[in-house]
Amino acid sequence: MGPGLWLGLASVASAAPNGSLAAGPYVGAVFGRREPVGVSWGLRVSGYALVQGNAFCPNLGDPPIGLGAAATFGLRNLGRPRVTLAAGVGAGSHRSGLPIDVLVEGGLAIGAEGPSFHGEGLVGTFPAYASVRTDPGLGELVVVQGGVAYLGLLTSPGICKPGRPTRTAAGAPREATAVVERPGDERAGTWLDDAGAEGEAVAAFVGLAAELAACGAPAALVGAAWSAAADEVRHTQAAARWAGRFGAVAALALPAPVVRAPDRVRLAVEAFVDGVVGEGLAADEARWAAAHAKDPLLAAHHARIAADEARHAALGGAIVRWAQATGGDEVRDALRPLRDAAAPTPRDTVAGHVPRRTRRALASRRVAWAGRWLGAALAGFTPAPDAP
Repeated sequence: MGPGLWLGLASVASAAPNGSLAAGPYVGAVFGRREPVGVSWGLRVSGYALVQGNAFCPNLGDPPIGLGAAATFGLRNLGRPRVTLAAGVGAGSHRSGLPIDVLVEGGLAIGAEGPSFHGEGLVGTFPAYASVRTDPGLGELVVVQGGVAYLGLLTSPGICKPGRPTRTAAGAPREATAVVERPGDERAGTWLDDAGAEGEAVAAFVGLAAELAACGAPAALVGAAWSAAADEVRHTQAAARWAGRFGAVAALALPAPVVRAPDRVRLAVEAFVDGVVGEGLAADEARWAAAHAKDPLLAAHHARIAADEARHAALGGAIVRWAQATGGDEVRDALRPLRDAAAPTPRDTVAGHVPRRTRRALASRRVAWAGRWLGAALAGFTPAPDAP
């Protein structure tokens, strides 16, 4: 597993349930009244517990808000050691697809000049951050710093979405694209978004089938992945036809799968996140859309999608159980932190066929249920990932 991929999945496999633990070096410039300019450098360690949102699927959730504490151990120039102990509050946002965390901290600073109260503001996007600090009691009027926080200051990169995304070599979901010649009305735009996402799911399942075969998975799992890819081809075609019904003309080419080195641990984590959670949530949304569609043809379309996505979620569960049975403690250790993840809610900006409030309720129920499902699987039971 390469370092880029490890960083992409470390936040999934290693983050504290519903919170974050971070550590990393920092360096900055000191502007003080005793020394005009100096250098500040050292190590920062922090831990935050979320009181809103969660660290499991922050990109689907309401803005994460957390309370926590931090400690730094550093030097000014080549001497003058200093230690700070602080409490803080933070908030995060993933609406743009880029995780941005903002923290405000205050506490006690202890240096060569004695104790002092200090305050600091931090802004970060995984894995780097910048901060402005003041320690007037230590003669540091303004300190401007930059650093690295492994696993992120408050939240980790968003990794969850309804359905199964194609993941890059670094583990991030790849965005779907389409060449639109005529956009049609708003309904057509929703269907074009669906068609692009379904096309990415084709590539995702083709890549999954290849990885399963390379890892020596049973032929039934490999065949099920190929069947799921064929399902997603039909979904892509159907969504494009519905877009055309509302006036859109677009060129949709099926994207190429991403070739990645086989990794049983990653397969298990992604089977849970993208399969049991992501495909399960897609099935839940499609069931709701089928039940509330006024057009009989549209209801039938969503019902077919729901049945397929539920089968794909069951495939994710089967892969988790196979990887757990054959991968030993390494796989179980990677899955265990996901068991206690709190339930997220979808982003306000996600367009689709389901109202925003309903999406939140469905996502909360699905992810809370998935955590219980994983707990049972880790305990040796074999529950089927059906609707919660």
